[in-house]
Amino acid sequence: MEKEKKELDIPKILLYVFEGIVFVLALFYVYSTFKGTEQTGIYSEHAQMETIKALINGLQLQDIHEVPFADKTPKIQLYITEDIYFVNAYYIEIVKGDVIIHDGESDKEDIIIRTTRDEIMKMVENNDYAEESFLSGRTEIEEVGEDFVLFSKGYPDFEKMLASG
Repeated sequence: MEKEKKELDIPKILLYVFEGIVFVLALFYVYSTFKGTEQTGIYSEHAQMETIKALINGLQLQDIHEVPFADKTPKIQLYITEDIYFVNAYYIEIVKGDVIIHDGESDKEDIIIRTTRDEIMKMVENNDYAEESFLSGRTEIEEVGEDFVLFSKGYPDFEKMLASG
């Protein structure tokens, strides 16, 4: 008995290779689609940005501005505690009247705000609550810039505001 030599079926091999490539590309597409979807709830980026904008309005920081002729933009470091294991860090920069929110930490912030998302939401719901949140220590503001620079950028005097409350 003689062994027969099988010829390679090139079209069939090419078809299998093509199917394999299509399968791999489909897997990449599905992975990137799920990876690119925004999370919902308190950890969503959109919800965080809206919360930060509400905090800016609640603290009446929308009037701060650059130092004229010095091109020194106001920078606010913000830490929002979600729970005991999760703290978001953002810094807010005001450039020509536009509020720009960055993820992470700034290298030269003017003030640092530490608060929770719940405190921000209470400030948004009740404009008078911000003072109570600061006085109770649930929200902290630390002025790290020089007084003259803070004044020239239009920051309110937080110490005076709280002392008069």
